[in-house]
Amino acid sequence: MKKPCAISVKQHSLSAIVELSKIARDARAQCDRQESETLVRAAGKLIGLIETDILALIYREYPDLDDLA
Repeated sequence: MKKPCAISVKQHSLSAIVELSKIARDARAQCDRQESETLVRAAGKLIGLIETDILALIYREYPDLDDLA
């Protein structure tokens, strides 16, 4: 992956994580318990996939892009 692509994918991935986190927050605040648990679990799984399958790939190739390293 070329670095400009990695930067773009990272930005979109982080934006997706923010949006998924909003889903989880809103579900906890506005949905019944069972629906909330289902939505929070699904959002968490997707965030995990973004972290492990997308961001980890980018950070292995471009460690300088990892803000937490």
